[in-house]
Amino acid sequence: AGTRISKSICRCIGVDNWKECIGEPKSLIDGETEGGGECVGKKHIKAVYLKSKVREEVWDSYFKFAFVRNPWDRAISVYLQSIKSSNTLISTIWPKSSYLFNLLLVLKYEVMGVRSIQQADYICNENGDLIVDFVGKFESLRRDFLRVCDRLGVECCLGGKYDATRSRNYRDWYKDRSKSIIDRVKSKDIEMFSYKF
Repeated sequence: AGTRISKSICRCIGVDNWKECIGEPKSLIDGETEGGGECVGKKHIKAVYLKSKVREEVWDSYFKFAFVRNPWDRAISVYLQSIKSSNTLISTIWPKSSYLFNLLLVLKYEVMGVRSIQQADYICNENGDLIVDFVGKFESLRRDFLRVCDRLGVECCLGGKYDATRSRNYRDWYKDRSKSIIDRVKSKDIEMFSYKF
């Protein structure tokens, strides 16, 4: 959905090469990564980093917005996108497998102890204060995108389907253990954006 939003706004304001403008895919391939493996570049950049690169009056003069997604739903989307773009043996043996998804969550967060970067980390400062002007939700994407367009003074249309990775409800993918893993590792997002399983 983030790419669709960026693409729609770029086209609305007359940017022909929207892929270059939003940094896809080259900046994602060439971008640096942080400790959790999250990409740094034009597309996935933390607001606090961007704020440090511009003068205060420039930062204050822009309308800054972000969109977030239910953490349990987002974890499934990330998993399915990884499987879709993977050419590994695992993706051939267990494509779109809820068993594999649950196993990978346990391995990643309980066995390997990976620190999870949360959505809030991208739009808050070091003190945990929100530093963007508006946070929309994937679950109310059309309505919230209209609010963004209204604020920007443009008329854009998102069109189409926003997540083509699955048809099943995200709740069906989880076991009690994997649900509680997301409860724990995404607790900041769950609390800040009032998400429930």
